Amino acid sequence: MKVFARADLIPAHLAPHEPALLCEGSWPAPLQSAARFSLDDAIDARFAWIDREASRLAECAAEAHGQDSSALFAWLNALALRYELVKYIRVIAFFEQCYRPHRREPLELHLARGRDETYATLFREVSRSYRLARVERWHDASSAESLAFPANRAWRRGIARLAQRNTADPTLPASDRPRVVLCGNPRVLDPVCHELLARGVQVWWLYDRFAVRGFARWRMRGVRQLVCDSDLGTANVFAELKLTARLACRGIDLGHTIERWLADRAQAYGPRHTRLLAEAERQLRAIQPDALLCDEDATPLPRVAIQVTRTFGTQSYVVQHGAPCIRFGFAPPAADRLLVWGESSQRQLARWGVTRDRISITGATMVSTTALSERTCKPTADGVEKPASQKHVVLLATVPPSDRRPDAVEYHLTSKTHRDMLMTACQAVSRLPQARLTIKLHPRTRDTSSFTSVLASFPGLKATVLRGGNLARLVDRADVVLSCASSAGVEAAARGVPVIQLLPSGSIDLLANDAWGFVGTARGGAELEALLEQAFSGASTSPAAPVFAAGGQAAARRIAEVVLDRVSVPVAVRHETTIATDELTLAGASPWPLS
Repeated sequence: MKVFARADLIPAHLAPHEPALLCEGSWPAPLQSAARFSLDDAIDARFAWIDREASRLAECAAEAHGQDSSALFAWLNALALRYELVKYIRVIAFFEQCYRPHRREPLELHLARGRDETYATLFREVSRSYRLARVERWHDASSAESLAFPANRAWRRGIARLAQRNTADPTLPASDRPRVVLCGNPRVLDPVCHELLARGVQVWWLYDRFAVRGFARWRMRGVRQLVCDSDLGTANVFAELKLTARLACRGIDLGHTIERWLADRAQAYGPRHTRLLAEAERQLRAIQPDALLCDEDATPLPRVAIQVTRTFGTQSYVVQHGAPCIRFGFAPPAADRLLVWGESSQRQLARWGVTRDRISITGATMVSTTALSERTCKPTADGVEKPASQKHVVLLATVPPSDRRPDAVEYHLTSKTHRDMLMTACQAVSRLPQARLTIKLHPRTRDTSSFTSVLASFPGLKATVLRGGNLARLVDRADVVLSCASSAGVEAAARGVPVIQLLPSGSIDLLANDAWGFVGTARGGAELEALLEQAFSGASTSPAAPVFAAGGQAAARRIAEVVLDRVSVPVAVRHETTIATDELTLAGASPWPLS
């Protein structure tokens, strides 16, 4: 069998009946045949165990992260590691359940230098397990792909210096009032900041880079920023990583593969993470906050903050930022407590193994749950009332996937299924008389070519692609919303708009219709057309319990009450935490204890 890491390594001439496997992406249409397999197409929600196994192995790699730099680095990069493990376990699942190779069958691996060393390590283990002959054919990479974040702009640092020139040291608490640090998206946490300030709490925001808008919004209220500037990092305490835990899946050793991935990632991110740890430790230790509030706890910056503040007993909280679609984006949590939207979120997290004593229902700060009885009149964008016979469908699109990083197999979002979803939506709306379609792009969407290419197939469809704009007003003008596993779709359903969940073929029901207020879920044209007819007839679904227990400032008040209830008891002693383990001294930074 020939194995190609990606499509750009496939030669111009390939024997039509020779078995071949494509690890990333789908086979181009002219090259498809019964003998050619693609992991993107073969591995879907039927292999849901892969997601659970990826989460388990990522946790194993990060065990005892306080004492070991390799485990700490794995823990800080937990979400990226879970996705990477999905990528490798798909290979194991393919050879175990989709294609059983004959003994001594040769594997001819086509790999790109500098990009596919982890694949090479993995297939060495697979070939050893199945006793297969292996030949590695290395090619020059068609395009260099950098892992590192872009460098901070000089203008941003200049503004930061000017803005903070006459500002007091941000790490000096002004009094003995409760101290809270926020870290995350202002859309989620700004209402909480406002509520905490109203209650006399001292508030800081923790950022990697200086936030210009945040400074302008809060500086007059005495809120200060703690900035890490991770791209200034030079020292790297993660230069040499070696896993102590054994990572194996279905008898295949993944330890060497993950070690190689961690080493590559540490080369790109190690100096940044080292500086994040040092700067967060220096500034947070000076403040010793009573509480830390983040909008998620799966990525490096909030995990750094949680790791640092845990050493001096600070309680950490996650304020739910989005719909809980994929388990390993939300569980297991790193923070002490989760503050969630409502009973739907609580039940979802409980199913994923989060104990109820770690969950508090507070509502969603970024939504309004006001009943929209006035939705009978739907003005268009120019303010003119829409004719009653015209049908307006809004598609809340997800970020187009990258073939290089497979999504969770339960979601099964690939380049092919993403295009199929768009085609399904456009075709269904084009068949509606006097209908128009508005595609609202996800804020993180960079490349819009997939949308424009699909719309080109429907020249008669009245369609608009929006990048920005007011989402609430757009949703209120819609007759029906199609939601691609979107938090905005959950918000639209709460506003009384009929919402249809549009999912890729081969996926699970990420959000149950009856729990989240959807009209239904569609994965194909016939399903979608039937649900559109149902939605336009006036049928809608209400969840058994409110998805959002509260909204806006009411939710912020609940969050403040939960947090301040736990810090209202005076702390008897505040002191430097002494840790009896080796300390790593960072160049140009204070010592950071890895425990």
